[in-house]
Amino acid sequence: MKSKNPRSFLENAQQIFGLLSAIPYLLAIYVFMQTSTKVTPEVALVAVAVLLFHLLGYYNLRRIADQVCDLSRQTDRAVSEKESVSIESGAPAEIGHVAERFNHLLVDLTKSDTKYREVTTQLMLYAKEIDDFQNKLKHEALVRERLGRYVGVNVVEHLLSAGEDVLIKNQKKNATILFADIRSFTRISENMQPEMVIAMLNEYFDTMVNIIFRHNGVLDKFIGDELMAVFGLVGDPDRGGLDAVQCAIEMRQAVHDFMFERSKAGLPVFEVGIGINTGEVVVGNLGSKNRMDYTVIGDTVNVASRLVNIAGGQQIVTGEETFQQCKSEIPMRAREKIMVKNRTGPVMSYEVAG
Repeated sequence: MKSKNPRSFLENAQQIFGLLSAIPYLLAIYVFMQTSTKVTPEVALVAVAVLLFHLLGYYNLRRIADQVCDLSRQTDRAVSEKESVSIESGAPAEIGHVAERFNHLLVDLTKSDTKYREVTTQLMLYAKEIDDFQNKLKHEALVRERLGRYVGVNVVEHLLSAGEDVLIKNQKKNATILFADIRSFTRISENMQPEMVIAMLNEYFDTMVNIIFRHNGVLDKFIGDELMAVFGLVGDPDRGGLDAVQCAIEMRQAVHDFMFERSKAGLPVFEVGIGINTGEVVVGNLGSKNRMDYTVIGDTVNVASRLVNIAGGQQIVTGEETFQQCKSEIPMRAREKIMVKNRTGPVMSYEVAG
């Protein structure tokens, strides 16, 4: 078992020297008692020589012990203050070797400490970068979730790669508005169970929204059995009208195929009327503190809503500016002029052939 208060090297050396020095004294006493009780010059000389040798041995042992103790004190100071250990030249080779090796260890320790501090600092920087990256991923996930309600995945990725964290800032912008409304929906739904109505609408809306996203459209809202989408906010703004009309043509075909399958299954069928108008709108997040909607407002929206009202089943009706953007690529014919609330003059309408 290790002692709680071990004796020093000097104390052990003194004890060992005292034990060893007793041997010549005992031997001298024994010789003296065997030869004579009278102290002769020879005996006195031997006694003096033994004493001198004894003192000389004690001096050397004490010097070595002091050097060992001094080495111990210096190593303690070196560890606490990061200083080199210097042993006097008269020290034994073994003690000097111990000091030399300790100095090497101390230098290595200092280098290791410096390296450790550098590595620690670098790790702290890495940790901060990792934390920033995790926060960025969380932010992007939140943005993806929010944007995914309005636009397709490909548009979301495009917006994120461009460094945008919102869809569009509040501003005035030229855009194209599309309304799609189910004709005679009330009459159809009256003869259906509620769960069948919901299932039909969910399947219909899911198909329509996917088509809107494919044509760079932004889903604005659902209004009962009607949906509203905006074009020209993402993608090429000059193609907003063309994107909207091409989207409407695909929607019309998708509804035709959907109704064909329902008809074969003996389920109620319906048709969709679509109204499209292009012009300046106010774009932004509108609402109250508790509820905000990303939407567009303005006269262009009102005209598009009026156009969908005059569109019959499977008809696509557009306004003047939409017609001007699409007439070179999509067959369209002129229809009657219509009056719109809060407008002084009539609005010309056009129908997409089909």
